[in-house]
Amino acid sequence: MWQKQRCAQVAPSGRSHGDTSTANTTSSRCAGAVVGGGEPSTARIPRWKYAADDKFVQVNLNGTEPTAMMLSPGMWSEGQKTNKDLVVPDSHVRERASTDARINVADVVKDLAAGIHTVVMFRGAQRAVFAPYEWVRLAFPALGLTPLEDILADLASAARDVGPHVMVVYRKTRTQGVLLEEFARSADPVWEADRRLSSLRGPVPSWRRAGLRAVVYVVDGKVARVRALDPGAAWEDLPGVFSLALVSDPLSRTEIDARFPSLKLCPGDERPTTAGSSREYIDF
Repeated sequence: MWQKQRCAQVAPSGRSHGDTSTANTTSSRCAGAVVGGGEPSTARIPRWKYAADDKFVQVNLNGTEPTAMMLSPGMWSEGQKTNKDLVVPDSHVRERASTDARINVADVVKDLAAGIHTVVMFRGAQRAVFAPYEWVRLAFPALGLTPLEDILADLASAARDVGPHVMVVYRKTRTQGVLLEEFARSADPVWEADRRLSSLRGPVPSWRRAGLRAVVYVVDGKVARVRALDPGAAWEDLPGVFSLALVSDPLSRTEIDARFPSLKLCPGDERPTTAGSSREYIDF
């Protein structure tokens, strides 16, 4: 899931109102955005309804990486008209009902990574468009968006300075059941499911692997297992968004206290799911 959204409104003149580098914005139509440092004034109103207003752009973050831009159908069409090189072929457009888009966010993210734009439909009409971040950056230079390549390079550089940490994976019982069914024929279905990790955007990057020491698996708000990771062990990248890690057998409370005394997370402990995210990283 996307962790948070940041908004900007583009005026008819092409000038950008609001700053996409902060969580605040001068546009009160950015649903869920913090206006003037207060609480989200329109958090209960679906964001796609605001995107139906013309001249609307919203940055959607997957963790700390800008994954998608939500914009109005009018702006999306305008971007294609003003730059023929950015015309989106029909093969790269997928229509989804608003409910479908909300429920299947992971599929929308995968489509975006493949350059596919998602048009959100409501009662037969286009109401919003999720477009790849780079496409919007090129289509609307007035927004002043930083190239994705530069953002990722900065994130990677900052992450290299981060010390040992653990990955917390949040799952629901239903998701856990689907995974166990997928690996039902394996000698250890739970281990097979647990060693398949991702950063949501794609396979776990090499700079992240170097610092990972353990993985905590939380199911429905309760710690189910903790497994150790050998930072020197080889990882295997699968086609798509997953990596295979050589995770250990589940650690007991005694083993966790001995190996990771500052972790303070053991099987049976409560761990409420972080809103909007199925991944979290904790520094030791």
